[in-house]
Amino acid sequence: MAKTIKIKASERVKIINRSFSSVSMKYKFQAQPLGSDKLDGEIEIAVRQVFFAQAIKRYPLEEANEVEAGLWDTFVSVYVTANSDLEITGLNKNLGMSKWFWLLIAFIIVFSIILALLSL
Repeated sequence: MAKTIKIKASERVKIINRSFSSVSMKYKFQAQPLGSDKLDGEIEIAVRQVFFAQAIKRYPLEEANEVEAGLWDTFVSVYVTANSDLEITGLNKNLGMSKWFWLLIAFIIVFSIILALLSL
């Protein structure tokens, strides 16, 4: 079941809160205007590593949005500020690294286990 967040004009709502994670992730969500208004808003991305904070990034809100949290981005908060009534839907996350990377890691682990067993 997809999560739906309704935001009224001039409201600022946190839609993503990632803490204590260093796994590369992509967060995707859609925004639709409510009523006859056109889609109008802003995305604010606050990223902090364990000891250092990055500058806050701001982007115009679009119908399809994607936010990427990198490998060392331990804390990530995403806010949406609505200039008109809108609805956020389809909030989901995917691993940012490709499947080939994870297959390579699995191959290295299996190969290491086989070598360890053969050396006994």
